[in-house]
Amino acid sequence: MVKREIEKKIMDTTCLTALSWQGNWEEIAGYITDSRLQGQGSVTYRTEYQFTDKAVQPGVTYEYRLGDVDYNGKVTWHKKLEVKVEAEGAKIPTEFGLQRAYPNPFNPVVTLSYGLKEAGHTTLQVYNIRRQLVETFISAYQLAGTHDFTWQPVNLSAGVYIVRLESGRKTNLQKIVFVK
Repeated sequence: MVKREIEKKIMDTTCLTALSWQGNWEEIAGYITDSRLQGQGSVTYRTEYQFTDKAVQPGVTYEYRLGDVDYNGKVTWHKKLEVKVEAEGAKIPTEFGLQRAYPNPFNPVVTLSYGLKEAGHTTLQVYNIRRQLVETFISAYQLAGTHDFTWQPVNLSAGVYIVRLESGRKTNLQKIVFVK
């Protein structure tokens, strides 16, 4: 049974902050994490695969490749596909920071939206009122743009929590209220 994996890399050389990503393939799906990419074995019909990459930014060009992994672990790569993501009216935010959480107060989930003027390592965390870290949602390199994160607290009591966004040397805080 042949298995498959999908990789991508950023190809946009005009985005100076993404230069460190150029040339590095990043696995975005594979037969281990996505059962739809398990091989079909020896079949007489054509198998088509479909994958939607939700982690893209407008104005950036990506290159994708699909690989077949044989029984010995050898990968055979298929023809690469170049995709430029375009969005009508897409804009880079003019300000860094958290936008108003919705809904707030919330139960059972809250959507946290934020804008990044520049690409960089970003952390999004929530703290309790005693300044103790409750959960880290994001700790990764992110491109400039508007981002959303939906949070549903598990095993937490109702109360006031502080959301902390940090990217580069900038930090922004916002109070949210969890009600039961």
